[in-house]
Amino acid sequence: MDIISATLSGPVGGPLTIDPASTAAAVEKLVTGTGADTVFIAGNGQLAIGAIDYLDRHLGITARTANQVLVWASLRRTDLRSQVRGYGRLFAQG
Repeated sequence: MDIISATLSGPVGGPLTIDPASTAAAVEKLVTGTGADTVFIAGNGQLAIGAIDYLDRHLGITARTANQVLVWASLRRTDLRSQVRGYGRLFAQG
């Protein structure tokens, strides 16, 4: 695994001021032309989950957020198999 960028999301007003559109735009700017195939957004306080589907579909990369992975892992441990749409390929894979 090659890490192409590790950046802080420290806008004025804190992480809750980061919305899905600004997250998607920032990720797109960071990965375009790098050959990256995956992005992990670690901040749990951001509203990044709404950017996952866009990043997966339009950039063709695998996008993961900390909250998304936490929910997915919790559902798998309980053997619940619900249809979750709009939050990327991770949930579509079951």
